[in-house]
Amino acid sequence: MAKDTIFKELRDEAKGRELSVQWYRSKIRALAPRISAQRMLEQGKTTVKPNYGLMNLFWYKPIHAAKLSYYDVFPLVVPFKYHRNGFTGINFHYLSIPMRVALLERLQGFEQDAETYRQDEFGNQTDKEVLGFRWQEIIGMRGLKKTVHRYRAKYVYSNFLKIGLDDMVVASLLPVERFYTGDIWSDMQQRVQPREVWTDSRRAENYGR
Repeated sequence: MAKDTIFKELRDEAKGRELSVQWYRSKIRALAPRISAQRMLEQGKTTVKPNYGLMNLFWYKPIHAAKLSYYDVFPLVVPFKYHRNGFTGINFHYLSIPMRVALLERLQGFEQDAETYRQDEFGNQTDKEVLGFRWQEIIGMRGLKKTVHRYRAKYVYSNFLKIGLDDMVVASLLPVERFYTGDIWSDMQQRVQPREVWTDSRRAENYGR
């Protein structure tokens, strides 16, 4: 890919038309050999701090990796809770593509003006609109059981690729998840196929088996 991001490339092809998720999935499959999390982080607009109420892609190495069944080293997260040493957010990669789209549609009901979005906690928001919700407002929402994770700032190894509302659907379709099991700190990790993770998430939500 040249200097254009995957998001700009797809927007240019869409030419302002409202196109289906299937159209975007087809285009992304064609572009798949050129899509990677590393490349997106290099080419896109990144920030030093996480962008609350927006999607963020970043590189993460969990401290207790060896104790986890599996983990995603390139999370795609909408942070919603601030901690002094990090944040809690929804990682869409733990869901299959249809489940990601369905969850995002549910969360879109929380779109709001960024200027009024919890300034006391998160500081200035540069985007006009964000997904503004608190945990109490979404607890029990279908699709969340396997997706909510806490991330410690100390173990984030990149800046945060900021993904605004207009690009969230496309971001949720991109095949950039990277799941592993084992101790990443001693190079003992092994790849886990996304479908294994998605199957666990479906079972947790009592979707059809």
